[in-house]
Amino acid sequence: MHIDGNVPKKVKQQLASELYTQVEDTLKPRFKSWPIVRVLKSPAVFDSSYLGTSKQFMSSMLNTLGYFKDSINVSIGFREKKIRINKKIDSNAIKINFYVNPGPLTHIDSLSYTLKDSIGSSTNRNNLQLLTNNNTGDKGLIKKGDAFNSNIIGAEIDRLAELYRNNGHLRFGKDLFVALWDTIDISILQPSMDPFEQLEQLEKRRLRQLNPSANLELMLKNNIDTNRLKKYYVGNITVIPEFNIDTTGIIPKIVWVDSIKIINYKNTFRPEILPENIYLRKGMLYRQRTYQRTLTRIGSLGSWRMAYIDPLPRANQDTVDFLIKLTPATKYGFNFSVEGSQNSSIVSNNLGVGISTGVQNKNLFRSAILATTGFRYGREFGAIGGGIWKNNRSEQISFSQNIYIPRLLPVFGFVPKDLRENFRTVLSFNTAHTRSFEYYGLNTVNASWGYDFRYRNGLTLSLKLPNIEFSRLSPTDSLLKAFDKTPSLRYSFNDGFITSSILSATINRPGARSSSIIKTNLEYSPLVAGLFKNKFLDSNLYRFVKIDGEYTRLIHFPRNKLALRFFAGIGYAFNNTVNENKRNNLPFFKQYFSGGPNSMRAWRLRSLGPGSSINANDKLPFRFGDFQLEMNAEYRFNIGSIIGFKIDGAAFTDIGNIWMLKAAPGRPEDEIFRFKKLGKDIAIGSGVGIRADLSVIVIRFDYAYKVKDPSPFIQYAHLQNKWFGYKFFRGSTPQLSIGLPFIF
Repeated sequence: MHIDGNVPKKVKQQLASELYTQVEDTLKPRFKSWPIVRVLKSPAVFDSSYLGTSKQFMSSMLNTLGYFKDSINVSIGFREKKIRINKKIDSNAIKINFYVNPGPLTHIDSLSYTLKDSIGSSTNRNNLQLLTNNNTGDKGLIKKGDAFNSNIIGAEIDRLAELYRNNGHLRFGKDLFVALWDTIDISILQPSMDPFEQLEQLEKRRLRQLNPSANLELMLKNNIDTNRLKKYYVGNITVIPEFNIDTTGIIPKIVWVDSIKIINYKNTFRPEILPENIYLRKGMLYRQRTYQRTLTRIGSLGSWRMAYIDPLPRANQDTVDFLIKLTPATKYGFNFSVEGSQNSSIVSNNLGVGISTGVQNKNLFRSAILATTGFRYGREFGAIGGGIWKNNRSEQISFSQNIYIPRLLPVFGFVPKDLRENFRTVLSFNTAHTRSFEYYGLNTVNASWGYDFRYRNGLTLSLKLPNIEFSRLSPTDSLLKAFDKTPSLRYSFNDGFITSSILSATINRPGARSSSIIKTNLEYSPLVAGLFKNKFLDSNLYRFVKIDGEYTRLIHFPRNKLALRFFAGIGYAFNNTVNENKRNNLPFFKQYFSGGPNSMRAWRLRSLGPGSSINANDKLPFRFGDFQLEMNAEYRFNIGSIIGFKIDGAAFTDIGNIWMLKAAPGRPEDEIFRFKKLGKDIAIGSGVGIRADLSVIVIRFDYAYKVKDPSPFIQYAHLQNKWFGYKFFRGSTPQLSIGLPFIF
């Protein structure tokens, strides 16, 4: 596709891309891309009649963009190079070139809106004209001097139709509009006997040909049904919350709540919950956004699988009644899943398997409240030297109960009414027993009261206030011996009590060419409990602040994708913590760790860092830190498909590490973050991977190599920070897991 003429470079690129979509499908080559070659799959026999069809499509598209004097030429020839067709080399392939000169772009010289006239003048038309006059100019999508574009004109008509429907004109539709444009300047066509005026007219005509313009008028069609222009007010509202269920032989029970008529049959839902989720009110001016807001709100609750709102305009009146029909969803839902992952190195393999099951109650207390109950069991197996998985490394049993109330409780008066619908109140309870067969047993209990807030621009906020956690640790002899060998471990592994507040924010920015997600978390402890003094709190209470942020971006290319991730997190234990063992760092279940299939993939889970330390307990699978930096870049490309399943490949690089922040007795200096030795402490790993998309799940296998290792096992201390110091297989780690890394 070649674009000629006086057109800016960026516009040429955009036109070429859009014009290619107008080429008749039979003319488009269908290539199958492989990592090295491209193969043309089942090409069609050339038919010259498709050229004429393509030129018509392209000319029509150019007209919609304001190019009315286009010219399109075609050249056909054989390809100079042979091409691979259906995996065979063939030279009987032609090359088609389209040469498009779009001509001059037409601009809008004047714009007017006509919604009333001398024949059809009426109160409704006058109202529409006044409403339009107050919402054009800077608020309109079209300005004088803009390029003529049919798509923009259509968008402006859509905007006006929505504006009218949001101001009472229930039955107004964009089909009532007509757009008229005139590209002729009448003054140029009027004859003149004055030779100087004739010369001036000729010059105007020449300039108009070089820079064509159009006068645009948006107006109502003639002979419109006046009822479609009428302004309506909300009348009676009737709700059937059990629509489409079997009500044979049941006498309906009618209840009135806040002037809303509710027809119940089996009392599946409490009538009192309906008015707060319906924003239409008797006597108010009809607004389309209020109608749609009600549908969206009911759909977000999950207690109804379908919702219909039927407007019923009254004959010869300006009032419209509404019948809301709600079809209940199945009250209970069940889920069951099996998950697994593997990561290994030359010295050990780890295999993790987990089973999760849960039940959902979508109408708790007949109040459209969602309650989820979950149970999970997971176990990690290990083998030394690449043997079979026969050693039990750890297991976890957990139970969770969450209740999601679709409203703000209690109702805070300072929160605007139009924002309260975006809140939901969340009550959570979790308990878990974790056992590391070699090192410890850990019992934890967590309860929280909080709020989720969703906003229309992709912002999600979560607040837990309070968040209460208690953990009871039972160390084994092996862990106690590890304490003797590495005293600083005592600061992480102990009992703990946390009363904190947690604020989380997520911003999701989807897009056609790139998508991004920003996530931040802030936790502060203690909360109220820190104000009281007693033996239990003094011994167990943690006082700390923790904040982290993650930015991920997915960039789309024509055939491939680039995924980027940046993460930074820091936690600081306050010096006013009463228990000396709890003031040197965060508890281990709040600390950061690195390595594994979703982090630094050249290292096993929790086997990197902290800093550039070489730990004598290199078989101890616990490496934690209070500070983490990590950057990941992954280039993804399509390989092909096997029995209908998509197979993708990836090449990636991971950079990062964890550190301690505070010096403490028995803690090596190499574990502590110092900006001046950041280059020394940073770990780098690179590798390749393959992903099998099975529709339901994605199975991922990555193979990564330690390019630079700041914290090797003690037997490889001589390779510390040596670039490409490991022999390939000794410095490599395979990772088998489910799902893509990061969150894309």
